[in-house]
Amino acid sequence: MGRDNGPSPRVPAVARFGVFELDLRSGELRKHGVRLRLQPRSLQILQALLETPGQVVTREELQRRLWPSGVFVDYDSGLNTAVNRLRLALGDSAESPRYIETFARTGYRFIAPVEIVDAAVRGPTLPAARKTHASRLVALGVTAIALALAVSWVAFRRSSAAAFQFQQVTFRRGQVWGARFAPDGRAILYTANWDNGARQLFLTNPFSPESRELGFKDLRLVAVSRQGELALMSFDGTMPIGGGTLSRVAMNGGDPKPAERNVMSADWSRDGSRLAVVRAVDGTNQLEFPVGTVLHKTSGWIGSIRISPRDDSIAFIEHPVRHDDRGSVRLAEIG
Repeated sequence: MGRDNGPSPRVPAVARFGVFELDLRSGELRKHGVRLRLQPRSLQILQALLETPGQVVTREELQRRLWPSGVFVDYDSGLNTAVNRLRLALGDSAESPRYIETFARTGYRFIAPVEIVDAAVRGPTLPAARKTHASRLVALGVTAIALALAVSWVAFRRSSAAAFQFQQVTFRRGQVWGARFAPDGRAILYTANWDNGARQLFLTNPFSPESRELGFKDLRLVAVSRQGELALMSFDGTMPIGGGTLSRVAMNGGDPKPAERNVMSADWSRDGSRLAVVRAVDGTNQLEFPVGTVLHKTSGWIGSIRISPRDDSIAFIEHPVRHDDRGSVRLAEIG
């Protein structure tokens, strides 16, 4: 007599909407079958909205779901950031929503049609008569892919440059200037004026949706030394014709101390002891390193200077015509 093993375990469900599908058990989000990276809080918001599609989920409900009691954070900013990241992953927008509709100061509603299916039947089943033929096609496809990869490897085997990857780390409305990595190579310093506010310095990192305000009102970040010293530029009415005042200050606090005037751009040497600057002089721009030693001069303007890791050259963009962005990358050797 056969043994009754009870009902078979329930297959986890998958929510489909548009070109996306979300595995409701594992939390994996896929687009056209390709897995997408989604921040945990953005995933929690998506799961909450998919539980009741077509209905408004309030901000208070989402806050209780995302942050346990006793945790003190800026809920509004954190929730806005998580929703913005979710929209970015879905290619959605608040102005013309296809998936997530915003109800001002109230909450959000999932507006796209949602289909819940069992994970076991996510893909179409092939008829038995076609399985052998399909297997051959798959084998041929795998062989072709392997050959293509081999050809690609041969074509690019001499290239040592890694592929670029981009990740959005700020989500507020405004303008950003002069983003630079902190000495640890992970945190990011940048100047911004968010929501029509004053220009200030902020600190963030790719693993947190929040930015910490560091102050330095109306100063623009120009460069960060390996020792954590900042080069900041003032915003005055003569820029970019006459340059501005360059100040130095420690990253961990203190008052900026003016160092040079009529400066357009700057960068730190490898050891952080010296600065290279672009100075505006009598209608021209000149590259100096160290300060006072002219390496290059132009009747146009010079921007985006960077000292090489070995302190033996400086790369910069020279724009022949003032107020024109067209230009070319040049290299100045340091004697």
